[in-house]
Amino acid sequence: RPFALGTVGTYETLNYLREAPYMGQLLDILAVKYLIYPYPDTRRQNLDAEKIDYYHTFLDQLSNLPWVDSVTNFGTEMEPIPLIKTKNNQDHFFVAPATWIVLGSDSIYRELVFLPQFDLSKNAFLFLEEKSKLGENIDSLPFSKVILYGKDNLDLAVSFFGQSNFIFPAKDLDFSPNPSASSGQAGWWKRETSDLVWWRDFLQQKYGIDNSDFDYGGGWAVGEGSLKLEVRSLKFKEGNLLLARVMKSSRGGKVSFYQGDKLVGEIDTKIEKPEKVKIKLSGYKEIPDRFFKYDKTNFQWFEVGRLATNQHALTIKTEGDINVVNALVTVSEGKFITTQNRINELIHQSRVIYWDKLSNFEKQNLFSQKTSNIKVSYERKTPTLYKVKVEGLNSPVTLVFSETYDSLWEIRRSGQKIGSSYTLYSLVNGFKIEKDGTYEIYFSPQKYVISGLIISAVTLIFLVIFLKRSR
Repeated sequence: RPFALGTVGTYETLNYLREAPYMGQLLDILAVKYLIYPYPDTRRQNLDAEKIDYYHTFLDQLSNLPWVDSVTNFGTEMEPIPLIKTKNNQDHFFVAPATWIVLGSDSIYRELVFLPQFDLSKNAFLFLEEKSKLGENIDSLPFSKVILYGKDNLDLAVSFFGQSNFIFPAKDLDFSPNPSASSGQAGWWKRETSDLVWWRDFLQQKYGIDNSDFDYGGGWAVGEGSLKLEVRSLKFKEGNLLLARVMKSSRGGKVSFYQGDKLVGEIDTKIEKPEKVKIKLSGYKEIPDRFFKYDKTNFQWFEVGRLATNQHALTIKTEGDINVVNALVTVSEGKFITTQNRINELIHQSRVIYWDKLSNFEKQNLFSQKTSNIKVSYERKTPTLYKVKVEGLNSPVTLVFSETYDSLWEIRRSGQKIGSSYTLYSLVNGFKIEKDGTYEIYFSPQKYVISGLIISAVTLIFLVIFLKRSR
């Protein structure tokens, strides 16, 4: 995800290394010490002069980036194999003294890296809108603080509702407008989480707008022009509140929600005076840098209205150049009020930070980290088991494990499970550590592999005994 976010356009698939200002710090927390950018395999493709020039140009650009320490060529002059060494790289395990739960886009990285003294390795980031079930981490990580980055209290409230309350209209749509689809879907199409690079380029090129929001893992339902979309769900119950997460942009208009002929509510999705997003594409030598400006868009939750009937069908009608619906939520009024009270408690505890209201000085002060005396050492027992020793803790922190995130990684102490992994930076694993000691980081499916091996071994022994006796 953060690599896709840093990609400009669709032509250069690796230009995030050059264009993303946070890339050096990201490679640092990923424990990446070396990058290899090999010459294209001439046995598999015919190289013209343009491709050869591009290879050398991009290599030269990479070599001069501020996070690159040195470049060593292990190949020949005609077919180089450059080894790019990074200046900083964390160990496989390290401690992030501060933990932040962000409600909003990870484009916040672009602002953070320009704050003096900011160090990503000292700040663990978990993005709530990446998946619909991540809100539980607000309670399970009481030492963390919640940053509302371009979002408001309603966006925060939805984080507490849980996965079972979400409805994703994109689920039943095709990837391109299907005129032969049923009347409830004609003209609508979708894009999914993995389509971020294509999706942003489409918005930029066709509509002059840009968006980098997460989609809760449910995709985007896209309607261009005046369309209708029928959404069916057993979760639509009379009296429940209907909430919708839609895109507001300079090319929007209006999104209305109906049950039969009854209007539940409507949302104005047009921004009259949008903020601008400036994106840089680096030049080379006599070719100057290019800058592109787009209107900024934002996905937000809106309280649509109260469902009037128990009908399981909801019709969404759109007006405007483009409207995008990400998710719907239905919730009882009682649960909604309870959730609002929880948010008031978080605000009272000073755990909620409204990023857009902070001055530059306050933002800098927020991330001014004191020297940490925490020591982390580890021993790799097997590829699925690590022993980690933590010393010098004064308060709960996040232990970062720079292995590809998987919820099946768990943390144990004295043989007992004390927690599971949570996703950090949309990439790696994090574990809550509350006190000094030795911990085991274990990949839980391995226990089934061991059981299977034991059963297989016992079966093999019995077969050998049986065959010998038969002879």
